[in-house]
Amino acid sequence: MIKSLITVLISLSCELCAYEMDEVWKIPDQIIIGNTSSLSELGEQTVTDKYSPLKCSTSELEETIKEFKKLSGSQYFPLLKDIRKNYPKEEKFSKKSPFQEKGIFDTAPVQYCKELALRGTCLGQNIQMMEMRKISYSEEGMWKQRDFSQIGGVDQIVFMGTYCRNSCKKMYKDVQMNLLPEFVQKLGGFNTTIKETFGEPILLNDLSQGMTDNARDRCLGVLAYNQLQPEIVPALHPVGFTKTRIPKKIFGRILTARKAMLNKDKFEVESCDLGMQNCARVMYSNISQECHLVSSENYLYGAIDKKTINSVFDDLRPLAEKWIGNKIELLGTSIYGIRKYTRGAWLLSHLDHLKTHVVSAILNIAQDVEEDWPLQILDHDGNVHELVLAPGDMVWYESAKLIHGRVKRLKGKSFENIFVHYMPRSLSWYDSDLTLTREPKKVISLQELEKSENEFKESRKNILDNIELTQKQQQDLYGQLSLEQKLSKLGSSDDSLLT
Repeated sequence: MIKSLITVLISLSCELCAYEMDEVWKIPDQIIIGNTSSLSELGEQTVTDKYSPLKCSTSELEETIKEFKKLSGSQYFPLLKDIRKNYPKEEKFSKKSPFQEKGIFDTAPVQYCKELALRGTCLGQNIQMMEMRKISYSEEGMWKQRDFSQIGGVDQIVFMGTYCRNSCKKMYKDVQMNLLPEFVQKLGGFNTTIKETFGEPILLNDLSQGMTDNARDRCLGVLAYNQLQPEIVPALHPVGFTKTRIPKKIFGRILTARKAMLNKDKFEVESCDLGMQNCARVMYSNISQECHLVSSENYLYGAIDKKTINSVFDDLRPLAEKWIGNKIELLGTSIYGIRKYTRGAWLLSHLDHLKTHVVSAILNIAQDVEEDWPLQILDHDGNVHELVLAPGDMVWYESAKLIHGRVKRLKGKSFENIFVHYMPRSLSWYDSDLTLTREPKKVISLQELEKSENEFKESRKNILDNIELTQKQQQDLYGQLSLEQKLSKLGSSDDSLLT
């Protein structure tokens, strides 16, 4: 992403120098830029806010392990014990590098960040970038390019907040938060610490929590989706979630399968979604002066047998349909678990996949905690709820529409869940996930889903009726045959009942 934006900037640099500043920015009148009318007035970054990757580079070992694990399609990071083997002289690895900065910094080249900031990119108002995107974008199926006239270029806002945050902060240091565009406000402005949906603070340069630039990009992107996706997903349940008990037979099968799994296998460190999870952290080796992005080992996975998983999947589907009032039929898309969270784990407030994770369930299987670890979730009216699950509890929820997460760190040894996801069977449902740069040509309503569902049921009924009619006609014709003809048919390779 960073390379593509820099390429766009270079291609535009000669053209843009001919424009007056106001023609390029289109910044709201009430925002005062201050003394930032030229690149030089933004100033060079000082040592205190400059990131120095060359002084604290990742080790060759870490890169090798990461590339090897990437072959599986997921992102893994090495364990600290594996790193230690290659640094026998290191007595202790530190969570805090001497190169970790106190403030926020630019991780893209400073001169490009300044150029982009001056052209309104921090606010999502770089008109030239929008125009170039229009030229290169081609509409596909049910999707069109997002209309940025109201909220600005969301991808620009996320990019600048990730890679050029310091330049944006300097540019708008004298501007009050409430005067910034609404979408910029919702992503925390350009502060080093922001608050996620449920009000928990997130320190965007905290390397001890794995907040690298890639993690920051993921974090801000997820929070941006939280603002865009709910409005295009129809509500299927009056509230949007319900806490209940796992059916006894299902829970019993899961516990039996879990016991069998633990007798022969152990939980393994699962793939890491850094930025949405705090599943990795930066550790510093003092003698070699290298930084290592190391697994936090607080997200583990235990695979139970497929027979049990499939039976849980199938048995819960009619219950999911009943939970939404049998408005539409559902199609199972994925079941995941057992995921085991360990001490210190948290999960950013987020929405699930638009296409496939529409009606979901969380099943709590086991836990060993010092205090409750609640699930935070919004209802359809925007009210915040905290749901506390005990082993044997489950929660149905509309996971693609209602923002949810576990934003407080787990205090305890473990917390084990299984996740089950369903989507509308209807062919009129969205055929892919939402992105920051596109939106649906038409927002799908519940009425449209119900209409499509009724048409599907009618079509299926007609097909079954035709099959039944054809079978009856064949039986009638067979009944009209003589005994000799019937015996002849039994000895014939021709399956037709007609002579």
